[in-house]
Amino acid sequence: MTVAGLGLVARYGSNVPSWDEWDIVPTMTGVQPITLEWLWSQHNEHRIPVPRLVMLALFRIFGDDFRIGMYLNVLLMAALALGLIYVARRIRGRTALVDIYFPLILLNFSHSVNFLWGWQVEFAVSTALAGGVLLIIAASGRRPTMAALVGVWLLLLLLVGCGAHGVALVPAIACWLGYCGVVRMRSGEPNARRDGSLIVAMGLSAIAMAALYFVGFNRVPYHPSKRNPLRILPASIKFLTAGFGTAVRPLWPLSGHFAVGLLLMGLATLAIVARVRPAERYRATGLLAFLGAMGSLALGLGMGRDAFEPRYIILSVPALCCIFLSFVAFDPLKISKYGTIAMFLSSVLLLWSNTGWGIDYADDLRGHLGEFERDMMAGVPTHRLIHDYKRWLHLHEDLLSDYMPLLRRAGVGSFKLLQDDPLFREIPVPLVPVATSQLKWKDGTAVASGSWPYSSSWPYMVFQLPQEVNASGIRIRFRHSNSRGITPYLALEWKSEDQEDFREDFRKDQSMEYWSTGDRALWVQNSWLRLSDPDVTLTTWVCGKVRQIRIHPDVLPCVFELKELVVLVPDPARRVGR
Repeated sequence: MTVAGLGLVARYGSNVPSWDEWDIVPTMTGVQPITLEWLWSQHNEHRIPVPRLVMLALFRIFGDDFRIGMYLNVLLMAALALGLIYVARRIRGRTALVDIYFPLILLNFSHSVNFLWGWQVEFAVSTALAGGVLLIIAASGRRPTMAALVGVWLLLLLLVGCGAHGVALVPAIACWLGYCGVVRMRSGEPNARRDGSLIVAMGLSAIAMAALYFVGFNRVPYHPSKRNPLRILPASIKFLTAGFGTAVRPLWPLSGHFAVGLLLMGLATLAIVARVRPAERYRATGLLAFLGAMGSLALGLGMGRDAFEPRYIILSVPALCCIFLSFVAFDPLKISKYGTIAMFLSSVLLLWSNTGWGIDYADDLRGHLGEFERDMMAGVPTHRLIHDYKRWLHLHEDLLSDYMPLLRRAGVGSFKLLQDDPLFREIPVPLVPVATSQLKWKDGTAVASGSWPYSSSWPYMVFQLPQEVNASGIRIRFRHSNSRGITPYLALEWKSEDQEDFREDFRKDQSMEYWSTGDRALWVQNSWLRLSDPDVTLTTWVCGKVRQIRIHPDVLPCVFELKELVVLVPDPARRVGR
């Protein structure tokens, strides 16, 4: 499975950053300084100093190649699988055939999204650290040593630095540390009070670090959020079910019933052992705490995400591994062996479907990124590359325009051959709207009523060129404020003269959306290189005919001051070289 995972990266991995990965380009190329403020700053809702340092260290050691993170993701899951096999053998006294479950669940190709995206070092490191906590608890036997407890504490501190998914795991496991400390203090052994107090202090400090995570925390605008428990619970169960791979999605809700059944069996096993076997109470309560931590993560993710999103499979797997180890360690009901067999057989039966899905995804991804690299090497100008491939690179086009030349300057992969754009002629669009909806326009400023949640009916204003032009791009410059004091959710659409309406022939390549995403410093200006600009300037590459432009200033009540709206057209008289 490890060889297959590494082969997947070798065959389909691409040295082209995509989506969130672009946010590390300025620091990777040495343009942006590496500071404590940046390390601790938010990336969406995540503070990720640990993954950032890991990625930068990989670039420094192995060179600026985005595939290095992909290989690390595979190797981390392979190391975790090996550790789980070893611990299961240590508990049982021998290796069993069913232990094949660990590599099958951690290294199957439903992880292709994570294995083929270097940015997912964030998830892989978090999962590896969580797996390390699980290994220490399961291997600690009837009484964890001080070294083992210190190891758990250090891993918890590192998890806080891995993002919200790491923070969610901390409180429950920190409470287990506190429990171990209190029991140690009451044991009456030499130095029991000192050691117990230290263990309790470690648990409290881990919780304090988790609380520190939220000091100065900024809620990410426009991210989905559920508050109805009847919607959160099914999503949370989906997350725990997703650990079996993408193959379980068509089997929902039957697959959910299977996952819940296994979870209840594991909880019942651990609860009975913790109650009737005092000698095994440390390990049983530790595994219970780990499942509680995974439940906390499941609830948090269920509140704001599509729990069956393939990226989250890697975060879900530790819960299933914990249940499996619980069955290996304890069998008070004399049925645990059936649980391990059921989990083993499920991983075998789902392997074919998981593999097929992963290869299809990898083939599609590599196909598009490979075409991007071939076009870049063939001399296709930057703006055309962005227009044709932004779906696989990043939807915020100015970020790509700013950061792609940084990769060329650093000599990263095919970006060495990146060509500059030609010079464009600017055609100003008259700032007198020919149509408006749900806003008032006066002297270049729109006061919009807003429409939340956003839909096709949200406020807009339409501007028209004197005549249709064959445009390369559209640039807009504006200032903005809304009722919640957050960055706008803005959209731009355009249409040609022969289109009757924006929506009748609406296509994805005839629109641009701008919203808060990525690193916190980029929420306002979309690119680290633009943070000093007083106005927001956005460019979208059209590569087609334009007569009318429709601007949706925000989904919230806002004041939108339009400073400039220009159409960029090729200028044969003006050329620029690299």
